[in-house]
Amino acid sequence: MDALDAACTVTVVAGGRKTVDAFGRDVAAVLHRERLAQGVTLVQLAALVGVSQSQLSKQLRGERPLTLDEADRICRALGLTLADVIRDAR
Repeated sequence: MDALDAACTVTVVAGGRKTVDAFGRDVAAVLHRERLAQGVTLVQLAALVGVSQSQLSKQLRGERPLTLDEADRICRALGLTLADVIRDAR
């Protein structure tokens, strides 16, 4: 069992994509704070991650589910590991 499995419950949504449930909002908040701390704009981060600015904004505000793959791409774009973000979100 890895850190993500131990830290939260994972649910499956439409299309079979896995999303982090309520814990995902905490992960999103950590990513949002880190983006601001690094001075990275939504436009810059969205381009690095390969999603629209609107989608990323909703994800980082916890208004749209964040898939595990999306969370990992955001982490990598910010120079973080998903394990570190999960630890900070606990």
